[in-house]
Amino acid sequence: MMAVSRTKSTFCTSFFASLAFLLLAQVAAAQEPAAPTHGKSGLMVHALHAANYRLGRLTTALENAPAEFANVWQTLSAASATTDGIVTLTYWLIVMLIGCGMEWFYWTYAASSLRVIDETAITSAAQAFRLAARRFLLLATGLVLFILAISGSLTFFEWPAGYETAVFTSLLLIFSLRVAWLLADTLLAPGRARFRFLDIDPRSAGLWVATVVLVALLLAMSGIVGPVLEQMDAPDAAETLHILTAALGSLAVLATVLRHQHAIARHDQHKPPKFPVEILMPVMIAAVFGLWLVAGPLASMLLASLFIVSIIQWHLKSVVFFFWSERDFTSSQDGLTLAEEAGALGHRLAPSIALSVARYSVCVLGIATVLLAVGIPFSEVENSQNPAARFVLHLLGVTGIALVTHVAWVAVRVPIDQRLRELGPSDTHGRPNPNARLMTLLPMLRMAAGVTFAMLLILSVLWTFGVDVTPLLAGAGVFGLALGFGSQALVRDLISGIFYLAEDVFRVGEYIESGSNIRGTVERITLRTVALRHQNGPLHFVPYGSLGSVRNNSRDWSIDKFNIPLPVYVESEAVRKLVKKVGESMQEDPELGALMLEPLKAKLYRIDPGVKIFRCKFRSAPGNQFEIRTEAYRRIEKALKEAGIPFAAGTQVLVNDMLTSPPSGAVMVAPSATGAAAGAES
Repeated sequence: MMAVSRTKSTFCTSFFASLAFLLLAQVAAAQEPAAPTHGKSGLMVHALHAANYRLGRLTTALENAPAEFANVWQTLSAASATTDGIVTLTYWLIVMLIGCGMEWFYWTYAASSLRVIDETAITSAAQAFRLAARRFLLLATGLVLFILAISGSLTFFEWPAGYETAVFTSLLLIFSLRVAWLLADTLLAPGRARFRFLDIDPRSAGLWVATVVLVALLLAMSGIVGPVLEQMDAPDAAETLHILTAALGSLAVLATVLRHQHAIARHDQHKPPKFPVEILMPVMIAAVFGLWLVAGPLASMLLASLFIVSIIQWHLKSVVFFFWSERDFTSSQDGLTLAEEAGALGHRLAPSIALSVARYSVCVLGIATVLLAVGIPFSEVENSQNPAARFVLHLLGVTGIALVTHVAWVAVRVPIDQRLRELGPSDTHGRPNPNARLMTLLPMLRMAAGVTFAMLLILSVLWTFGVDVTPLLAGAGVFGLALGFGSQALVRDLISGIFYLAEDVFRVGEYIESGSNIRGTVERITLRTVALRHQNGPLHFVPYGSLGSVRNNSRDWSIDKFNIPLPVYVESEAVRKLVKKVGESMQEDPELGALMLEPLKAKLYRIDPGVKIFRCKFRSAPGNQFEIRTEAYRRIEKALKEAGIPFAAGTQVLVNDMLTSPPSGAVMVAPSATGAAAGAES
């Protein structure tokens, strides 16, 4: 049950496991000239030799880089001073003018639409999402036209031999910068908090955009310019460029993170956590850079992918729930946090399913990035003999099964939780709730679904990793059969509980009496027992098999009867009308009337020596008869006192018409023939 309720973490766990596996494999496989060793100590020695070899190569590259950079600069200067160089520069400028002209022509028509979007008053999250998507589409269309115009114009020129590489390198750098800026500006929205999808401090949004663009530039230089330097016979210069870009990128991200945390710390008045979570970001940045130094780019890329996927998964809930957010967009936006808004949406079905699919998609993209980093084509993953690729392939299957299981679990759990939330909290010591049956069965249905999904998930994961589950199923059947024979009482309790619940014998909050003379209010129902709270306080846990016949005192309605002893001389009809009038006044009461299903009535029940017994009766909702009876006693006592009718003393009184008169205001009763004869004899 608990495992299924956290199935969404399986996506992240699968991705983290694959990255950790590949990371260790990459560190251990770092190239170095030392002889192979065996065992755990040998693996550590192997890793240390690889790190020393890597650092030695970087040191050599730094020593030889100045001379190679000077040679590259002289080559480029000489090439640009030639006729081919001038022609290439002229063609490049013309191409850039064509691309910029095409985009300028587009914005002469699209700028008004962009201004309308920026000035539109937003009243809902759905509208904000649509406007942000439309704004992104406008900016992306301009960028696409710019790229298409440049790509098309390149074919109209005959470029000098050997200069195409420089042209394409510069254009790729420009394209990378613009794409990075477009994505960062859309997600972080500096100066436009109402369009912001990420839960980030608005004071740091602009700084983060600049950092993303700078890191994109450094990565593009490392990935695009580096191979060009290697082609120009300057491998140490290329390696030095990698070192500089990695160091500058790490420092830029680290500085932005520290400034962002400092800005939050100055304005955050909450109590600091016991564990300094803020230190994790700088530590991870330093770890990625350190791993790049000692193990190479592939290992650092794996760790960086782990780091990035973790951050995305951490903020993914607020991003996905942005569309369903119920923010007040008419007020100031800078004080709002998307994480707080997303917290209230976890009980809704559509956002929960969308979040599960988004988490799975992020993990799949992360694993795809890992495969690209390792250099395994997607078409060869299934047939690859690489153990890392096979492990990743199995984890993809696990995440897929976890996604299906989690979506099914969400589809069952969310409607149940939402329905229970609508029914409200259950007061087991209050009046029986009309929805008590739902509040009894829905938690048990949720528990049964959770156990079922957990078992199916475990069996499916084992089958995905190649474990034959047929013996497990057969063994489970035999074990269940043996358990059934050896635990007859347990089976009897389970079967009895199923029939008790199916026949709606009792519900949570109802007062019942069992055949074993145990009574109390139903507080909790499990698969095997029912918890009964006695009116004196003790809590009884009764197995279903021991309940026997059940008397439910809280179902539908309850009739309460009580007696009133009055003197024998009172007039029966007058007493009946008096009690009826009391019952009518009780039904007119706004509180008591809602609890009474039938009015209070009275009739002569029997006559004892010197006493008339009147039986009073009323019908009420179950559980309310006690307070109604108390109020009826109080009002009847008051009415009898006003009518001058005392309660019977329980002794015989002989009344003589000629010598004795009844009490003042009492109802006079004519003596019977027997009474008159007795008086004559006396």
